Amino acid sequence: MFIAIFLGLLLGGGAAVLFAQIPKNLLGSNIAPTDQSTTVPPTPSPTPISPDSLTLDIVFPKQQELIEEDEINVSGKTKPGATVIATSGIDEMTAAADETGTFSIPITVNQGANELLIVSLSGEDKTERVVVVNYITEEL
Repeated sequence: MFIAIFLGLLLGGGAAVLFAQIPKNLLGSNIAPTDQSTTVPPTPSPTPISPDSLTLDIVFPKQQELIEEDEINVSGKTKPGATVIATSGIDEMTAAADETGTFSIPITVNQGANELLIVSLSGEDKTERVVVVNYITEEL
């Protein structure tokens, strides 16, 4: 048994050395080794947002907010002078953002869940947000 293991190790080791030397002998020793390191591509930097780009931040109402009145004031901030349109299932109102970009638009909503679409327009630029509010008539 010991002889079989010894012969197996001897033959296996000899085969490993032989196979390791064959590529060197076939290719020749005057060929320089190639660089096997991998090159990591550079990470692209984010594109900076221009201060003139059209943004739209909704301050009120918040997403999935419970409201107890059928008329609310949609308020937020966008580009100064932009036209802002707020649409509910039963109402559509328009206003202009003031010199600081602040706006407030009264809009009527239905009982239950309401999907409000708020759009800001300035020249060729358009940005929109969807906010869902829930108008309830029962006291919690």
